[in-house]
Amino acid sequence: MSDQIRIFLAILGASLIISAAAWVNRKKLPQWLYRTKDDPPLFRKPGAPLETSQSVGKSLQEYSDFYLSKNTILGSHSEDFQRKLKEQMYGSVAEVFAADNPFIKCREKLAEYVASFADWAVLCLKPDEKAQLAKDDVRLSPFISGELYHHIRQCAQNNGELAQLIARDENCPDDALIDWANARSCAYQYLMNCMNVVRADVSDYDPAWFRPFVKSMLIWMEDGYRSKIGLPTLLPNRDLVWRHSSFFTCVSNGTPDPLSHWETVHQLRHSDVS
Repeated sequence: MSDQIRIFLAILGASLIISAAAWVNRKKLPQWLYRTKDDPPLFRKPGAPLETSQSVGKSLQEYSDFYLSKNTILGSHSEDFQRKLKEQMYGSVAEVFAADNPFIKCREKLAEYVASFADWAVLCLKPDEKAQLAKDDVRLSPFISGELYHHIRQCAQNNGELAQLIARDENCPDDALIDWANARSCAYQYLMNCMNVVRADVSDYDPAWFRPFVKSMLIWMEDGYRSKIGLPTLLPNRDLVWRHSSFFTCVSNGTPDPLSHWETVHQLRHSDVS
């Protein structure tokens, strides 16, 4: 991690550090986690104490153990930092179970984290990394370039945190900005995968729509940055921008099967346009 990033983290304070400094060795990331109907749903009254099913609780702990291990940059941080990061994740889980409608709250949280992950991930993906991705990785798409990092300083003008980093240090090198984007994308990947695990405890079992949803958010964010900095779109037609963005609404509104709904509404097969 560059000196500029370390200084910026110190300036912004612990609350931002918790969500930002999670730069993970991408080669060692676990597979995306999906839940199936392996446990009976847990029905809780609004405001009831946090109590995940045994398998979901185990998965959350295992995933946290991985991210806070020596396999990732998080493992080099203090115990206090690691504790606060876990509290942030479990705090989000607690919000789900305390909500009047845990199913909707879980969907809202998941949609938020996936969109945030995508916003950062498209800024730091590089061609050599893309070439090494597994064939089923959501970042493998002709509409996700792996080239925006070349324009990180221009993109930063449309990203509040990166703009703030440059404002504090005009000489901040591009590599430091890319490091920051990597850190943020990995932090949100941790949060979104944990929230995806929680879906099993709010009777949201279907795993089929999660990967297409993440891919749509990546395509949407990539096109957004390209449009704002004057790069040509990679999409065959502009209608696909709002079509991909609409997946966010399908998920956050609690549509039972977001992928089938999306394909029915748009009369498209998602795999053909992603």
